Amino acid sequence: MRTGVYSLEHSLPESDAAPTLRPFTRADAPAVTALFVAEMRKGKGRATPALTEYLVALFLDGPFADPACPARVSVDANGAVTGFTGAITQKLDLAGEAKTICVGTTLMVRDHARAPMTGARLLRALLAGPQDATITETSSPESLPMWDRLGATVLGASSLEWVRVFRPAALGLSR
Repeated sequence: MRTGVYSLEHSLPESDAAPTLRPFTRADAPAVTALFVAEMRKGKGRATPALTEYLVALFLDGPFADPACPARVSVDANGAVTGFTGAITQKLDLAGEAKTICVGTTLMVRDHARAPMTGARLLRALLAGPQDATITETSSPESLPMWDRLGATVLGASSLEWVRVFRPAALGLSR
């Protein structure tokens, strides 16, 4: 991990103190669902109970949820959720040695202009866990520079999306 290249923290006026980071809980799920619809779907659609249930099942109750590498929220001074990063784990056996991989999923922040370091702080917290490695396959153009500043490496050929075409004529017509 690179150190001293960039400062991921900065001074904010006292009234705009940095949000608090903590593990995602069931009580956060409705707010994270609304944040997902607002930020990831650009306000199209609505926050449904099914999506809320899915987030709880994936990040809290599912087989890949791990309290040692939790999904996290950022909350402001009023307790409102201002950001989220999902996390799930995979256990691997590497030459007879057990390894834990933390997979960072959706990283999203509400009102980035007001708290521009929230995403970086969430990502830094994700990387600071006890896992042996951290990966993601969902980095956006906005989050890639944060990953880079924290020492991540983009694996070019491994970062491609692969498609198996079952009906080639239909693929040609859809483009």
